[in-house]
Amino acid sequence: MRYEIVWTPQAVRELKKLSPQGQEAVRRLVDDLEKCPFPKGMTKLTGVDAFRIRSGQFRVIYSVNGSKLVVRILKVADRKEAYNNRLIKTLKKYT
Repeated sequence: MRYEIVWTPQAVRELKKLSPQGQEAVRRLVDDLEKCPFPKGMTKLTGVDAFRIRSGQFRVIYSVNGSKLVVRILKVADRKEAYNNRLIKTLKKYT
């Protein structure tokens, strides 16, 4: 059973800002979420219904709707920017 990947407009904009190597690393990571949305190394975020996976210095924040088999990519960010208060407000809007 495969999950559908849905990118938020914000996540697409953030992905385009990355270097070509960073974009490729993040895309490979997200492609793997189609098969298994809860991979080894995934972390549940506190305070919101979302998860985080790492790819080098980048973080991918996503949510999962198991009943509809949808993985929604909410944010792609450098590790320094991935966990700030503004992020939590943005995530609450999508989850």
